Amino acid sequence: MTDAVFDIAGVDELFALAPSEFTKARNALAAKVRKEGNRDAADAIKKLPRPSAKAWALNRVARKHPDVIDEVLALGERVREAQASALEGGDPGALREATAARRGLIRDLAGKVADIAGESHRSSAAETLEAASMGEEASAFLRAGRLSAAMEPRSGFGLEDMPEPVRAVAAPHADRLRLDRLQREVEATATALAKAEERVARAEDRLAEADQMLEAARAETGQARAAHNAALAALAGND
Repeated sequence: MTDAVFDIAGVDELFALAPSEFTKARNALAAKVRKEGNRDAADAIKKLPRPSAKAWALNRVARKHPDVIDEVLALGERVREAQASALEGGDPGALREATAARRGLIRDLAGKVADIAGESHRSSAAETLEAASMGEEASAFLRAGRLSAAMEPRSGFGLEDMPEPVRAVAAPHADRLRLDRLQREVEATATALAKAEERVARAEDRLAEADQMLEAARAETGQARAAHNAALAALAGND
């Protein structure tokens, strides 16, 4: 996807639409542009991928909270600067401070994504925010609210490309990120489990209530049958 396609009127608005609305609107815009005589632009629009549910939620959050997104991306730059400083023997405390501040904002933004797309998307949203904050191209798409898919941090969090002094400083940071991601996954599964158990409990309550109603109905049926039989017997005796 090239930046030029976003200069076409109407393209940017596509990424604010729900995924279910995207394809129809994209094709309509491509047809309109083609009718206006811009075949290349129409072809470029037609190739735009539909955002996933996670990407759409991230786009909504980015467009609604651009100041917070800018702060996260600025903190990503601070993290990169702190890593470079560590190369020269700088204080690793700056890296820890920037990382902790970025992590807090990412946690808040991932929560907003989960509110829109569902709790199961919280962890992936955090990973995308982490990845975008550490890469210029990805950060540009996040800032503009034009993501098409969620992203994952690079394998090893980029430590394999770092010289040994920086690797030693950054390794605890990577371990903490992994731990945070696992913790988010545990929290998400715990929430899902609690909701499932609550639904089971409600279903069991309804089943118990239905059993009681069934027993009452059977008793009522038995009483009605006995009364009916008695009435028939009385009628036969009178004959």
